[in-house]
Order: sequence, then C-alpha cells, then structure tokens
Amino acid sequence: DPEDFAELLVANYAAGKSSAASVQVTADRAVKWSASIGGKVAGKDLVWKFSKLAASGKHPQNSERDLQAAVRKFGLKMNVKIEEAPVRLYNPSTETIYEAKLPMICPVSFATAIWREGPDLFESIFMGAEGKAGAQRFWTNARENASWFKAAAIPESSYPGLLPIYLYGDDVDAYRNSESGAVSAIGWGCDFGYKNEAMLQTLLLCVYAEYTACEHTHDDIMLYACEKFKQMADPHINHPWHFGGFKFMLCSCRGDLKWINAINGKRVSFWLADICVQRLQRKDATNLDELISTCMWSYCAMLREFDVCGMVLTTEQAALLHKYGSLHLLSYAYLRKLSSQTVRKQFLRSSFCIIPKHHFLQHALDESMDSLINPGVYNLLAAESWVGSIGRISRKVHRLKVSTRTIERYLCVVRLHLTRQKNRLRRQV
Repeated sequence: DPEDFAELLVANYAAGKSSAASVQVTADRAVKWSASIGGKVAGKDLVWKFSKLAASGKHPQNSERDLQAAVRKFGLKMNVKIEEAPVRLYNPSTETIYEAKLPMICPVSFATAIWREGPDLFESIFMGAEGKAGAQRFWTNARENASWFKAAAIPESSYPGLLPIYLYGDDVDAYRNSESGAVSAIGWGCDFGYKNEAMLQTLLLCVYAEYTACEHTHDDIMLYACEKFKQMADPHINHPWHFGGFKFMLCSCRGDLKWINAINGKRVSFWLADICVQRLQRKDATNLDELISTCMWSYCAMLREFDVCGMVLTTEQAALLHKYGSLHLLSYAYLRKLSSQTVRKQFLRSSFCIIPKHHFLQHALDESMDSLINPGVYNLLAAESWVGSIGRISRKVHRLKVSTRTIERYLCVVRLHLTRQKNRLRRQV
C-alpha cells in the first residue's frame, strides 16, 4: 500500500531511524523500481514528492528543509485549522511562569475536514462498525441501566446520531530518555470508534514539552478545549454534520497510564497464554503451572470478549465477561499471596504485584453487569498506543518547536491513515 510506505518513511524519519537524505534516496529508488516494472506514480503521491527532495538528491544538504516543507504541505492540505491559544508555561532557566501561544488543532475544524472527506468516512471514524443502529442500542440501554444517563434530558430521537466525546491525555518519553525529554499529548475522540485503529480512534489536540508545564498549563488547555467542544455540540451553529443527523456531546475524560506499547502488550499476552497452556500439557506440570496458565488464559479470554462483543452486552455476555475477569483477578491475587510467602532467591519472589489498575478492573466488571455496556468501549488500550505514536513522531524535534513540528508531522501521518480508511470503505461498496 503506497500510504503504508509513505507513512513508514515519515515515521522512521520522525523517530530518528533514518535521515532526510535517506528518505529521499529510498523514495527515489521506490519510484524508479515501480517505473521499471511498468508502474506509474502520480505526481500528487507523497512518495513521489519525497523522491524529488533536494533537487532529486543533487543537493542532499537541503533534504531536511525540503522534507519538513513537504510533510507540512501534505498535512495542511486537509484544511485543518491550527490555532494558537494563550497558555501559561514555565521557564526553567528564569524560574518564572509566562504566557505563550500554544499551537492547537481545532477540534471543530478537524471534524469538519473529516466530514468533507466523505460522510461515510465521518461515520466510520466516529460511529464505528455498528453505525447509527449501534448508537441507538447504546443510548437506549444507557437510559434504562446506566446511572449516569438515566436523568439526561436528551430526546430519544437524537440517539442514532449522538456522539459521545472523550478527552484523553498522557505523557511519554519522546526526544530524550529522561524526565526533561517527555512530552504531554492531549487528544479527543468518540467512544463509538473504539474498534478503529489507534491513530483514527484518538485525534490530537496539542503537544507540549513536559518540563515547561506549570500548575496552570492543563487548566488553560482545557479552557480552550471545552470552548471548542461546546461549539461542536451547539445545535444553533450550522455544522455540516448536522445534515447527517449527528450531534456531539462531551462525555468522559481518560488518561495517565504508562503502558506505551499497549497493543504490543496485548499481542504478547495472547502469545504468553498459549505458551502457558503448552507448558501445562507436559507430564511434569505443577500446580503452579496450572495457576499461572489459568491467570493468563482468563485474562486473554476477557480481552477477547471485549473485542467480539458489541457496545451493548446481553445478560449472558456480561456474565461471561465478569466470570473471565473475576477468575483472572482471583488467580492473580492468589499468585501474589504465594509470592509474598517466598523468601530468599527462590522462584516467584517479588512477582505479581497488586496495582490500582486491578481495582479499577474489578469496578469495571461490576459496572458492566449493571449497565450492560462493554468495558472495551472506554478501555485505554488503543489510546496508550496512540500516545506512544505521538511520542515517536515528536522525536528528533528541537524542544523549542516540539509543539508545532509534532502537529505538522501528525497531520501528515493521520492524512495517510484517513486516505487508507477511505479507500477501504470504497472497496466495500
């Protein structure tokens, strides 16, 4: 897929894995190889543009400048408005708090740009695979079973197009493996798109260097964000998505977990569960092998239920999900008990620590039994991978320009993702 290849070139450059000159050389060879087998690369293609950097490689010293310009132009062709909001930041050299203009991707403009790409793309991003029928089921169930929505004064006629917005934020090591090298990323998205890929599930609002944050920074950003979300939800403003029957509503805030490679962690969990089951099938398997296998298998079974079930669970699905999750927590807790009784340099010592996430999972499982809402709708698996991607995009950026340059590179990458999603939808028709 050309979009995949272009994204790989941008991502490797942003992460410092390749220089701008090598991006030009790789793109040029790809274009020539395509031509050698009878292919034709369009002049608007990003790989073709990369092949022409630095006068087609004749002046490699200009590659960095030309590549940054190409990335910026490609991303800005989405016509997404980048605004500057007054935000108070900290200057560590003078130890003072000052007001600066922080670049922000306007959420209203972002949603409008996605709508202009096509109503079908807009619906796939914000409504997910279940569409308006799934939204109707979700809100009808929430009115009956969810304590947080029972008293909501929202007419039932708006349920099919009602889009619940969430805010997400976290910090991630970016351009240096130290506290001063961390960036904070704040994004937003719709709960219904929870099965989309990470880059299309959460959309970037802003990025800033963590060492410049003060006690006022987050509040100032939230003032801007909430004002924009208020505009998105205002029925008196003539937004283009109103013609499709859609309406946004700010619903939840999430964030600040440290699993940066969460999607990879999920893959490892399924692989580890398979290894544990194979080990249990040996003739000399122990009770400890069985306990660890049960712990891993039940965890993966719970994750699988997150994926295969819809937004609204049946009573049987909720009970099965609760069973798997409770089995995982109980077996994990017992393993922790065994670990605490282990002394000296013996196997299992200092393992299976109990952390707050386990307590949160227990509440999520209990809540799913009452509300019949799939916990996978609001889990942070994809969001944690998203913030990891933002961190990789931010690498090799000068700290004074990390906010602006990260947004420019992000818009380039997300445009490639949107193009791929749009082509996928066209092929399904």
